[in-house]
Amino acid sequence: MERATDTVFVVKEDQEFCFLFDRDDPLDLYRALFRCADRPESGLTREEVMEVIEGMVPERLRSI
Repeated sequence: MERATDTVFVVKEDQEFCFLFDRDDPLDLYRALFRCADRPESGLTREEVMEVIEGMVPERLRSI
């Protein structure tokens, strides 16, 4: 069975974060984003993660 993957890039100031995720199970991506935000050295906050997820929801709904 072939799995479809997708990529999300999050750019903040001079840092770029790249996340690969299973297109059929975006929950793993959301978890990875929050794990990144939980690491102080990442520079990514939980609020910023929520903004990224909020931006992804309409796109996901359109693809259904």
